[in-house]
Amino acid sequence: MVAVTYGVAHSSAEAKGRSRAAARRKNIFVRFLDALAESRMQQVHREITRHAHLLPPQERGKWLP
Repeated sequence: MVAVTYGVAHSSAEAKGRSRAAARRKNIFVRFLDALAESRMQQVHREITRHAHLLPPQERGKWLP
């Protein structure tokens, strides 16, 4: 018995490649949350640097870059 596909295998391979590329790309909501978390971490580091003079000397090395 012979199976004839008439190009279905070719188009399914393309669809499979597109689905893999889409799976690797992050969702816009996930990218937004990642950017939000990164900006909040930068703000935390700025605040710690700004108030580092209030920390005891032995603690300053742990928090400052």
